[in-house]
Amino acid sequence: MVSQKRRLPSIDSLTPLQQGLLSAVVLTLALLIGSIVYLSFAVSNNWLTPSPRNRFERDLIVAQDNLRAAQQAQSSDPTAQNDLAVADATAQLILVRLDAGQISRAQREGESAFAASPDHAPTAFAYARVLYATKEYEAAQEIVSGLVQDKATLSSELLRETYHLQSQLYQQAGEGPAALAALLDAARISPASAQYYEEAGTLATSLQRYDDAISAYGWALALNRSSSVAQDGLRSLRSSHAGAFERSVEAVSEATGVDIEELLR
Repeated sequence: MVSQKRRLPSIDSLTPLQQGLLSAVVLTLALLIGSIVYLSFAVSNNWLTPSPRNRFERDLIVAQDNLRAAQQAQSSDPTAQNDLAVADATAQLILVRLDAGQISRAQREGESAFAASPDHAPTAFAYARVLYATKEYEAAQEIVSGLVQDKATLSSELLRETYHLQSQLYQQAGEGPAALAALLDAARISPASAQYYEEAGTLATSLQRYDDAISAYGWALALNRSSSVAQDGLRSLRSSHAGAFERSVEAVSEATGVDIEELLR
């Protein structure tokens, strides 16, 4: 007896209900496959990374929530610790507003906060950043100089950012060597900053201080071995200033235990 192969029913032989269910299944599968393809492409192209605007909005929401929480704690328990928490949260909100481009509002809040707490270091720094953003450089430098004088009382992160702001102010004043010194001070604070060493290398190169430039780029590369800024800077200076390159790279390699020349191959 010869067995007959069973044929699949054609679409025309299906009832309207069966045809509708089949269409729904096909559509669902198509949407699922399309979503997978889109997500894969979006991830590979960083489409899912929040835009700067979205990041600023998110940071503003977080900073505002932190300030409200601190104010509520202060209201229910008015202690010196809670007063400090409110001042810290206010200073952070001012900095976030600056980063978000809300200069006028940051200026109003900065003036008020600094008038209320001129000796609170985070508030003073935030207001100095406001003054820098509004091009009131002398007033900003006065505050920053005071913070640097009291550096023993600052956290490492606040001191690093204070030195960086001081460097920017010196550059505005045309004081390149002082700007470089402040930038190197910022870079050296633990944990050392590859980004600030990169900036120091670029600034030192513009000042024709090639030993300092090579050293700064070398430290940047030792801290971040994928730094294209440091790699490009070192390769350029190796070609144009071989003597300084050999001298400074050897010193950095000895200090860091990283073979800088090997990283440039």
